[in-house]
Amino acid sequence: MDRSARLSPEDVSAARIRRLEAMTLQNVEGNALSLDQVEMFEMFERERWSHERRREYIMARIQRLAAERATTSTSTRTVTFCETGSASETRLTLNMWNASSSPTPG
Repeated sequence: MDRSARLSPEDVSAARIRRLEAMTLQNVEGNALSLDQVEMFEMFERERWSHERRREYIMARIQRLAAERATTSTSTRTVTFCETGSASETRLTLNMWNASSSPTPG
């Protein structure tokens, strides 16, 4: 699928259902998504971004956050992003930098 292609309304609906299921699992595991992360996925759905464009955006965000991490001292947080495309399933585990959190006492 072309990066500029938009998902069909049916594909967006399926992706939303998967996201809500994944968010429930994240909550159960004690690793809930932040409001900022939820808003990001809602933007993907609202704008009907292709899966490729979503991955590119997330990878650019990781690079930006990693650059910020190099200059800031706080703790990390692991977020699992799981998306099933029509042709293949992609699973990415991302270390997202959460600059608002504080390190866990040793």
